Amino acid sequence: MRVQLNQSAGHSFRAGLWTGIAVCGFVCLPLRARAQMIPSAVTPNPGAAPAPATPPVGMAPPGAPPATVQPKAPRPPAPAAERRRSHSPLHSFHAQANLVNLNVSVETRHGRFVPGLTRNDFKIYENGRRQKIAFFSVSNSTPLTLAILLDTSPSQKNLIAEEKAVAGNFLRAELRPKDLALAISFDENITLLSDFTASADELARRLDRARIGGGSAQSMLNPGPFPSSGQASGTRLWDAIVEVCRDKLSEQTGRKAIIVITDGQDEGSRYSWRAARRALLDSNTTLYALVASDPAIYREFGGYYGGAGRLKQIARASGGQSFNTIGNRHLERDFSRIGEELRDQYTLAYVPEHGMNGRYYRIRVRLAKTVRKHCKVRTRKGYFALAHAAG
Repeated sequence: MRVQLNQSAGHSFRAGLWTGIAVCGFVCLPLRARAQMIPSAVTPNPGAAPAPATPPVGMAPPGAPPATVQPKAPRPPAPAAERRRSHSPLHSFHAQANLVNLNVSVETRHGRFVPGLTRNDFKIYENGRRQKIAFFSVSNSTPLTLAILLDTSPSQKNLIAEEKAVAGNFLRAELRPKDLALAISFDENITLLSDFTASADELARRLDRARIGGGSAQSMLNPGPFPSSGQASGTRLWDAIVEVCRDKLSEQTGRKAIIVITDGQDEGSRYSWRAARRALLDSNTTLYALVASDPAIYREFGGYYGGAGRLKQIARASGGQSFNTIGNRHLERDFSRIGEELRDQYTLAYVPEHGMNGRYYRIRVRLAKTVRKHCKVRTRKGYFALAHAAG
């Protein structure tokens, strides 16, 4: 939980405020915090600018004495990233609140997304109990934080060129000035290609630099689920999802999504698929999976393709979905469907009746009878009531 106060505030007000919000809830109000470099387990891209070594403005290093507040000192100009994120004159104050935040998609039986709904068209249930909607907005008024995850393991060598091109075009078409996105590649390593930026062109350039990895001859001969000696780590899919949620998205607020392009096979991750699902729920991040497999590469080395069942399962649990691109034949179409959904989503929030007890709570969102007959609704299946969980 973090609160920033304008320097004109006195010490007594600061102490009182900290005491008052110490027991606040576990899910963030959908306000946008400015993007900032946070410690990350991903490997920085060699071509990317290094992260600043100094702490953010207004934060002292560990062990440093408290800063002296000058009552009438002028506030320094906000960094460009903060100015871009600010949509309110009160951008010097950020706090967590006791709200459960939901990103909700509504579509027809034929997969068309339904715009124009209102607060009264939705009903929220937690463990079967009706909840009062405390906040409602549509996606075009709520900024988006997006992560593109690209599988660069050897099993993708015949597909990656088109995947990079289509992903770059998607970013140029969908990313708005108030949105932020980053790009990561993963094979036996996890590499930060581009940190948070609002520049779609910069993201596309960094994404285009991704190359097939694997690191060893053993992993080149054993992409995906091929038999191996146990020493190679070809596709750290679950690790990539966990680390981007934990190190990059957990501190962001508002709408958050991951688009992962992969065949859905994991080899060598230290985290499990269950840990990946938990990381998505704890950070309130929606996962969209573009499952792109190349049967020829498996036949070439006498291996097999085991499918992407676990990836599809955790995508649904997060409120997202998966698309089978059948090689790359439907990749552009499926990217377009994701873009349409992100434009037509709704954001709802409610205040739960319980405290931060660490338990799991099931969530169900239903539609009013006037729209229920021909539509279906999709959101995350539940959440864990933890103090550090972001909403």
